[in-house]
This record gives sequence, structure tokens and C-alpha cells, in this order.
Amino acid sequence: MKRIGLLSSLVTYAVVGVCAGSLLASAAETRTATIVGLQGDVTVANAPAKVKQQVGAGELIATGSKSLARFNLGINGPGLNVLENSSVTLDELTADTSGSAPVITTRISVKAGSAAGYVKKLAPQSVYTVSTLTTTAAIKGTKWKVYANGRVAVTEGCVTVTTSKGGKFDVCKGQAYDPDSDSVVAASGADFDDGGGFNGEGTPSVFVPSGFTPTRPVTSGASTGNP
Repeated sequence: MKRIGLLSSLVTYAVVGVCAGSLLASAAETRTATIVGLQGDVTVANAPAKVKQQVGAGELIATGSKSLARFNLGINGPGLNVLENSSVTLDELTADTSGSAPVITTRISVKAGSAAGYVKKLAPQSVYTVSTLTTTAAIKGTKWKVYANGRVAVTEGCVTVTTSKGGKFDVCKGQAYDPDSDSVVAASGADFDDGGGFNGEGTPSVFVPSGFTPTRPVTSGASTGNP
């Protein structure tokens, strides 16, 4: 009888443990990004993009020449700019807001061209990465720009870059990881072009570059998505 009782207790503990794990896993909610500004030719999942459109994980964002897409990622960012001639996917956007501070997971892939963003200081358990075929930038709160060729530039704060060759580099304000030399170098002028900058809250604001005539009207709108 004692052995049966012990077995029953072990089974109960196991069930409780599985349930607790499920509750913790389910606390993280899947979120979306909101388009807050467009100019030029921009598509999402091969369809014309629209301001206030919600973009989910896995959807391909593509921009043409002299084009730009601005996103508000809410607590998962907040600011993201997909620059001209670029292809970018938001691989994962989740957030657990059950604790005293939100714990987020944001994973972005730059497949062609470049993207830039502003990230508020994150909780230690949070994850925000921007990846290419050869580099992954781990971000905790900074302004960054990542190119599809693996270059990573930083205009505020610091970023940790790991490479497919096994290298690991700390890249801080005014610096860039250069894949050609496999080293940290001074950022160049192009590295500071993040698509027009971000406002004080990190949410992109629409801009029109000097001398630029858009292929379609520049549009903007406030985020109606996640806070």
C-alpha cells in the first residue's frame, strides 16, 4: 500500500509540474507589428502594404527603390524601419506581461537590404535579436542598423554580435561590426542613415528625404495595434 501511495504522489507531482509549465508557456502572448508609415513601393506577403495594417510573424516585408516601411512593435520594440530595396521578416513577436515588467521575445531576420530600429531597455530575461545569414545581433536597448551582408552598426548603446564563424563582438555607439574584416570598426556615414530617425518614444515618424518624389503618396497613421 505504501508503494502504491508513493507512486500516486509522484504521478500527482508530475502532473502538477506539467500543468505549471504549460501555464508559464501560455503566459507569453503572440503579438503583431503595426505599419505606421509608408512611402514608395512596399509589400507584405506579396500584397500592397497599408498604413495601420497588422503584420504577424513570418510575413515577408519587401521594399522597392526609394521606399520605406515604418513599424510600431509596441513593447516588443518599439521602432522598426525597413529601408529601401530590403526584405525582412518578423520571425517572432511575443510578450509575457504577467510579471512586474514585460518579458518579450523579438526575432527579426534581414534577408536583403537593411533595417534599423530603436529598442527601449529590456528586462534581463527578454530576447531581441536581428539576424542575417552570417550574424546575429543581440540587443538590450539601443539604436541599431543591420545589413543583410552581416554588417551591424550602433548609434546608441551596445549590441553583442555573434558570427557564423564563432566570433563574438561587442559593438557600441559609433561603431560597426564589419564582416569583411571580421572586426569592429568606426561606423560610416551610411550607418547613421536609419530612415529619418525616431521620435522620443522610439516610434517611427514619417519623413520625406530631400529631393525625393515618392512613387505613391507618403502616408502615415497612428498605431492601432499592441500598446
